[in-house]
Amino acid sequence: MVAAGTGETLELTGMPWKRCLEGVEKGDIAGAFAASYTDERAKYAVYPMAEGKLDRTRRLHTDGYTLLRLKGSSVGWDGNTFSNLTGPIGTQAAYSIASDLVRWGVSVDSNSDTPETLLRRFGAGQLQAIALLTGEAQFAMRKPYLADRVEIVSPPLTEKPYFLIFGRGYYDKNRKTVDDLWSMIEKIRESAEYKAMQPGEQSSR
Repeated sequence: MVAAGTGETLELTGMPWKRCLEGVEKGDIAGAFAASYTDERAKYAVYPMAEGKLDRTRRLHTDGYTLLRLKGSSVGWDGNTFSNLTGPIGTQAAYSIASDLVRWGVSVDSNSDTPETLLRRFGAGQLQAIALLTGEAQFAMRKPYLADRVEIVSPPLTEKPYFLIFGRGYYDKNRKTVDDLWSMIEKIRESAEYKAMQPGEQSSR
């Protein structure tokens, strides 16, 4: 819908998130979908801005991270502090929640390249708890090898806006195209047609 609205052609290629961000940084790919803001990413990627600030009105959607623990575990999170945590929290490589956890004084294991690898390690008891995008966490709860063994800890760890980002080199050469895409994202996201298709803002790192 976004590409059609601007007359542009977008080529989408799936890849592990860490490799995706590395591709944007190196200039091997134009951009990435969908990224939350971090100071580190802003060194090599461009986000929609307004008056020098992040322009949340041109976000793709809002999503959050959720903590999962094995049933019977006493690991807790009250929205400010963790309790009964004796080991690192697992995250997928290059996911932004890792820097949040480190800032909160938590040890992090980011040695899983895909959500499935992270979930398998978690299910095997290698990790006491893991942090996943909320949509991924809900999907994980339906996996046969996890369904009766894990539970979501409330409240969510974070909630953030997510954006279509572009490498600085690509943006410098295609400013109008990128700005038009960002503006079309806002227009479509707020349209009655889109809202009828999406019960709420959808999950996306």
